[in-house]
Amino acid sequence: MNLFLSRLLGKMWSTEKFDNVLEKSKKDLIRYQQVISTDEFKEMMELKKVIDSTEFQSKREQIISCKYKSTEEYATLKEFKSLSKSKVVVKYNNMLQNSSIMDFLAFMQTSEAELLKNDTLVEEDAKLRKYRDLANSKLITKFRELEQNEKTLRYQELKAVVENEEWQKKNEFWANPNRWETTKEGEIEKRYNTLCAQDDIRFYNKLNKKSVEKWNSFEEIWIDNIDSTSLTDSVWKAGFSYNNKLLKNQHSYSNELQAYTQGNNVTRTNKVMAIHTRKQNLKSIAWDDTRGFIEKDFEYTSDVIQTADTYKGAYCMAMVKARLVGKANHVISLNTGNKTPITILVQSIKNKLQVGLVEKQDKYEIENIRGINASNWFYYSVVCTGKSLVWYINNIEVFRTSYTLGNVDSFMQALSYLPCEINNKKQSGDEGRIEIGFAGFFKNK
Repeated sequence: MNLFLSRLLGKMWSTEKFDNVLEKSKKDLIRYQQVISTDEFKEMMELKKVIDSTEFQSKREQIISCKYKSTEEYATLKEFKSLSKSKVVVKYNNMLQNSSIMDFLAFMQTSEAELLKNDTLVEEDAKLRKYRDLANSKLITKFRELEQNEKTLRYQELKAVVENEEWQKKNEFWANPNRWETTKEGEIEKRYNTLCAQDDIRFYNKLNKKSVEKWNSFEEIWIDNIDSTSLTDSVWKAGFSYNNKLLKNQHSYSNELQAYTQGNNVTRTNKVMAIHTRKQNLKSIAWDDTRGFIEKDFEYTSDVIQTADTYKGAYCMAMVKARLVGKANHVISLNTGNKTPITILVQSIKNKLQVGLVEKQDKYEIENIRGINASNWFYYSVVCTGKSLVWYINNIEVFRTSYTLGNVDSFMQALSYLPCEINNKKQSGDEGRIEIGFAGFFKNK
């Protein structure tokens, strides 16, 4: 895979950006976990369910978008005010202020008004005669005509409506441009917005939750931030690790130019662990396929380190920040303790950068990576999805295979080597080093 275009087009993050994203993600994750445990966050999420509901949004839209002039209340009040100014209603209301009419109307509301129907009693009572004469007067006749006028009747009908307390509350509500804030739902939204304005919830709402929740789904099994300066105090141990306990862990190979030095070629300084391949003569024990273990004089020294004693088990993601320098062959892999399978996190063979899988000696899948320089820092990771193994360099997927490890336990191993021959051609060897700035195994929570 050629990563040149990904780098050129900005799809691939720089390692510095990846560093910053990882560091920020860790801090964000800690704060994220703190925030989601608060009562305010839980209340906000419950209110969000209400606010996001179709019923709530529909009511909000209806109330906010409604124009007062389009309401029934506005139309009623407008008609009432118009009728109040009409000549008929004005005359009617003016006549209502006449003392004789006021007196007559007041009398007609009493029980004595029924006596006006009895002519004998009316003739005998001056008071009754007075109201009988008033009832038959032109003044009251004119008033009755105005009172029964169509406009007056409609005016009275509307007057009863607009003077109703419930109607006035509704009219006041629709006439208020900020009516939404006066509703129960508006109070809910106000509380929701108040909660969202809090620093912690603002942080949560602005957060790239997909990224943080991705990291939140991983649990560290072990990590090495290269804090200690001693190999013996770290998660790494020198030498090989085999499932067959009868095999020696500390040895070299007779068909290679370098001797492994049981950790003497490993340094841990300034938060960087390095395996150095050096031009150096050393006599060491070596495994020979025909003669077994022998002593051999080597021209170079290097080292092999692994984490089997610290962690060997199932994982869902392994990650290493590394750079591979020089012409020596470098390999950082996930091993099982047997010859195969081997998951190659990254390797530089004859200066070719590769990732891949060695399932069996004659069955392997290797992806060549072009467009980046292995002597620069990069994050190399492999994720086991349950259905496949997926390799990444920084944030870019570079390789995928359908192979799965199943229940096979793995540990991380790093080594450099110099073959004596390649294709029956003797090799002269060269120096180099692996540098590791971070390594870790993760599992799903």
